[in-house]
Amino acid sequence: MTNRIIQVGISFACILLVLSISSLSAQAQTAELLRNPGLEAPYIEKGGELPRSVANGWEAWNVEANADQPDFESEPPEYFQATRTDRIRSGEAAQRYESFFATHTGGIFQVVPAVGAGNEVSFGIYAYVWSSSLDDESTSEGDGDVNLQVGIDPTGGVDGTSSSIIWSEDREEYDAYNEYVVSAVAEADTVSVWVRSQIELPVQNTQIYLDDAFLSVEGQEQAQASPTVAPPTATNTLPPSPTPQTPTATSTPTEVPTEVETDEAVAEEDAQANTGPAPNEVFTDTIEYEVEAGDSLFEIAQRFDSTITAIAEANDLDDITALAIGQTLVVPIRVSANLLTATLLPIFSAPEATPTPAADLTNTQTYVVQPGDSLSRIAREFETTAQEIAQINGIVNPNSIFRGQQLIIPLAEPATADASAVPEASATPSAQSEMLYTIQPGDTLYRISLEFDVPLAELIEANNIENAGRIAVGEQIVIP
Repeated sequence: MTNRIIQVGISFACILLVLSISSLSAQAQTAELLRNPGLEAPYIEKGGELPRSVANGWEAWNVEANADQPDFESEPPEYFQATRTDRIRSGEAAQRYESFFATHTGGIFQVVPAVGAGNEVSFGIYAYVWSSSLDDESTSEGDGDVNLQVGIDPTGGVDGTSSSIIWSEDREEYDAYNEYVVSAVAEADTVSVWVRSQIELPVQNTQIYLDDAFLSVEGQEQAQASPTVAPPTATNTLPPSPTPQTPTATSTPTEVPTEVETDEAVAEEDAQANTGPAPNEVFTDTIEYEVEAGDSLFEIAQRFDSTITAIAEANDLDDITALAIGQTLVVPIRVSANLLTATLLPIFSAPEATPTPAADLTNTQTYVVQPGDSLSRIAREFETTAQEIAQINGIVNPNSIFRGQQLIIPLAEPATADASAVPEASATPSAQSEMLYTIQPGDTLYRISLEFDVPLAELIEANNIENAGRIAVGEQIVIP
């Protein structure tokens, strides 16, 4: 009897041990799919005019402003590693991004391979939003109407404005970590997961903190029997990965498929994910590119209108995350290398060439691209259009310009002075002690205070304003 009890006890203990190992294995599989779900260090500086430090394994994204939008609308957020312990939900770090007297639409995203077409995928994250017209960081007062969502692109695309993305219901919640979850059925072996915040009003402070992301895939247990290496398949998309200056132990390499099938269905999925040639599309030439600090294969492919798969195959890359500064890559391109090197001369060790002008160059100016520049931003500065700048410089991909690049800028013809024309102004400061000003589209109290050199607190007090973030177009206010 005693032996039987001992045997039963041993059997029960073995069952518990098996269940524990299975549970740990399942957790490891989930963590293996989503890189750095805890948004822990290291944080990779992406470069640019504004701070853009993003958790390893993730990418920053935002919707750029239109040419006719004021400066404070659709500005890129600034990205940081969160250091305040009360803004970190767990672990040692959290992702923080913010806007100051500006609006934005953007956040972070990640491409997740080896999910399996047809499987149901659930993605979630915890987010903390503080938005205020004042400086008290303990509460949101006069908030900017901040809505936050999470999304899944079942096709694995990398465009945050794509109609393929399935978004969760947008929610406006402040001053606490809240969970956001969305589910979708994968249409390809790879999906991409997204976080999107949208600020409606340009208040003084808006900060978003992200932590503890998670991903679950229905029916993934068998496919993930060996979670450390994703099996190469025809539709396996190589994810964009931040590239540290030197490979570190914290990097999680992704297996690169050594063979890519060329059937029509695979080509169509590759075209959607920007990882392989689309049907009837051929890379007609190649260029050599020297890897710089902060580069990733994803960013290089976007810059030259190439694909991650094409570059990986052309260079026999076994690990797409292990790029080294100074490494020379062969980049397959769809246009003549002579045209591309003429446009992108500072990067290459290629013969010098002059861009073929597509317009009259008699009224032009040379401009050197600065960190954070975009064609649309440069076009607004010089009162021209992004299309004209791209045309005159022979730019193949208008979305990819780089710091140090020299551009020829077509200048507008100087307007003939007309003494009878008087510029219309909504209001100008005068010698009066007080005056009335009519709120214009895009105005904020802060900008009005700067325009009339009046302290913001005096402006609020003079008009008995309770919420500094809520003023209406057409409303008249007193300028003290």
